[in-house]
Amino acid sequence: TWLNELYKRLHKPIDDHQSAHGLLIKGDQGIGRAKLALSLAAGFLSENIDLDEEDIKEGKVPDCKMINPDEGKKIISIDQIRSLKSFMLLTSLKGKGKVALINPADAMNRAASNSLLKILEEPPKDTLIILISGPNNNLPKTVISRVQIIEVNRPTTEETLSWLNAVNPQEGWRQIIEIFGSKPTLLNKLGFDYLN
Repeated sequence: TWLNELYKRLHKPIDDHQSAHGLLIKGDQGIGRAKLALSLAAGFLSENIDLDEEDIKEGKVPDCKMINPDEGKKIISIDQIRSLKSFMLLTSLKGKGKVALINPADAMNRAASNSLLKILEEPPKDTLIILISGPNNNLPKTVISRVQIIEVNRPTTEETLSWLNAVNPQEGWRQIIEIFGSKPTLLNKLGFDYLN
């Protein structure tokens, strides 16, 4: 719910393919950055489903690609970005365009960032690249200068408490929020029993 206003402001130009070709969604972990990115990607592709990372990884959304560090690694390599570039140049299977999500964008090594820069400078028609990063990303200035920056703020304690109680009603969320902060999606993912 804390992302609703931000989503309302962004989704129309993205759905209509009138936005920047590159977006950088930045903010703290656990506040819904990836969920916002997935919702915007679904709108761009005119998908009528609530996208999640598993749908993309399983190929249920053929015009969307998710780039994360390979299993057991902490960086996104140049080979992954080269693969992404090849994907973005292919014709859209559903005719609505192509979307790439890179999470966390901070994990790209210098060579990967430079390779991404080339596609950001000359994006193929009807493509959208969404980078997701922490608040203090270490992306090169050349990459940052070619994307629209979207700051995602932490929800208030009350918004966090309300959302957590709606998805996992438990006594004691307030104390957990006081210790770990207003990071509702992270707290929910870790689980009440684990945190308590």
